[in-house]
Amino acid sequence: MYLIRLAILALITSLICSGTAVAQWKITPDSGYGNAGISVDASALPRTSWGFEGVFVLDDGSAYTVRPSTSADTTVLVARMMKNGQPDPLFDLDGVMAMKFTSQAVDVLLSPQDLVWIGSNRAGRYELSEIDRLGRLRPTPLWQDTALYASNTPIDVQDDGTILMWSRRWNPVDSPLYLRFTKVGGIVPSSDVFVPFQTEPIDLSMSTMFVDRNHRLLAGTNVTQGSFAIARYTAAGLPDETFGNALGLLVLPVKDLGAQLMEVLPLRSGGYVMVLWASEINNNITETFLRLLRVDEYGDIVASFGTNGILDIRGSQMASRGIVECPNGDLLLASTGTSVYSHLYQIRADGTVIPGQYGAFDILMAGELLSIIDDRWLYGISYDDTTEKYAVSRFELQRVTSIDEENHTPLDLVIDGRIISVKGAGTTSTVSVYSLLGECVLRQTCAPGETVSLPASVSGALVVSASTELASTSKIVSVVR
Repeated sequence: MYLIRLAILALITSLICSGTAVAQWKITPDSGYGNAGISVDASALPRTSWGFEGVFVLDDGSAYTVRPSTSADTTVLVARMMKNGQPDPLFDLDGVMAMKFTSQAVDVLLSPQDLVWIGSNRAGRYELSEIDRLGRLRPTPLWQDTALYASNTPIDVQDDGTILMWSRRWNPVDSPLYLRFTKVGGIVPSSDVFVPFQTEPIDLSMSTMFVDRNHRLLAGTNVTQGSFAIARYTAAGLPDETFGNALGLLVLPVKDLGAQLMEVLPLRSGGYVMVLWASEINNNITETFLRLLRVDEYGDIVASFGTNGILDIRGSQMASRGIVECPNGDLLLASTGTSVYSHLYQIRADGTVIPGQYGAFDILMAGELLSIIDDRWLYGISYDDTTEKYAVSRFELQRVTSIDEENHTPLDLVIDGRIISVKGAGTTSTVSVYSLLGECVLRQTCAPGETVSLPASVSGALVVSASTELASTSKIVSVVR
């Protein structure tokens, strides 16, 4: 019985430590950006879905959004926000412009000069339009395909303006697929190179492609019942045989229902962190989770990350909503929460999760992470409940240092009968109460000066904990009815 009690107490200690430890990064909405941290986007019509064709945050903090429009005379709305989150008054005079295309399907790119390029089909011919910084549409197409009835899907814009795209003739339906490199230069391309896409050793043509800083393509697919392969292509569009095994593949074991490559994050120090959506069957129940792996430049798994190079994050309805790298190499990963917020996981560079207020994660009022600018500003997509719109948002990213922790007044729990008080908390704290079996019987926020009352149904030996952003404490108490 004594050993069992020790095991139970160890479990509770683990729960408390995982639920109340201090996160490494403090993330707060930037009140000086837009409206309480959410940009004022003139193109944002009230809607219940994301509704973005493209979102681009530039290095100076300004941003473009391109949204589909349901108006009969408009296909897309293009908006530009200044770095303070307000509409750019020089962009079509009010921060938003409307465009009409014969095709509802459009592709959106950002040029090396930070201009918006929009591709669409017109009369069976693919062409690109260009919008300048003042919101003016180029009078003639930036580029127009010389061939009729060809499907083109842009993948990447290289530093010199060369566009990489998939290209295939409409007829016959089994016509070859090409990686096409076209250099825009007037209506007729100044260069047009077709590279036959190599489907051996595996066909990645239907996969989502990711591009690293060197314009190399990466993609992954399930190749057998139990394996998932990731390949990299050179900037010339050829399989990179220096990546992974002798076939140029990084092959991973996966269980049951396979996996899907969701994110590829190029790291500052080189290599990547990749996020896979994985699915397996446990006790006849399908469980989905996120698998993070760190890979070096040569396609080898970095064993020092997580457990042998892999970190699995499990929870309900897991899906990736973006991953970014902090200045010191820590990672911020957003996963499914609701349509308004995400579960935010803080992960050290070695692949260990930094516990948050809700166990392994914190709550972030953003539905998606985009990028970090100037090592200080975290950009995302957030829901503005005052306007019922989704828009680009900005958060201030501050590292919680040991000095902050030392200067923080230590927390103290005072329990008088069924009344719990938290002393030394300058901000709202979270009070959690656990039974000796590890069950959380109460969790409630407590503002400074307020108290928390235990329900009459709760009694016996309990573990009471309190936590703020900077500190945590706990006590074991006995409460009688």
